[in-house]
Amino acid sequence: MKIATTPDLIELAKSAEGRNRCIDLNVLRDLLDREGTHVLFFQMPHGSIEMRTAWYAKFKDIEAPATLWLDIPFDSSGFQLFNELPTAAEDANGVFKATHNEN
Repeated sequence: MKIATTPDLIELAKSAEGRNRCIDLNVLRDLLDREGTHVLFFQMPHGSIEMRTAWYAKFKDIEAPATLWLDIPFDSSGFQLFNELPTAAEDANGVFKATHNEN
């Protein structure tokens, strides 16, 4: 399971612009909780050009996660970021620790 911060998810969405699975960046910025943690729940190579991904995204003022699909091209900076995203334990404590500095 990969996790992303809101800035990470926006960067991934930038890479997905114009793809089959994408979202308008202005809409996304308005919807996302700035302090939200977003969890990847599905990924698969889609042809030889992109990674199809599905995320549980934390939207403002909505408790339940929303589903967000993004196609991230293999040759994009977004795919490099995708590969560098932290992986967390499958429990809430692991996700919390991976996304919050405890300094």
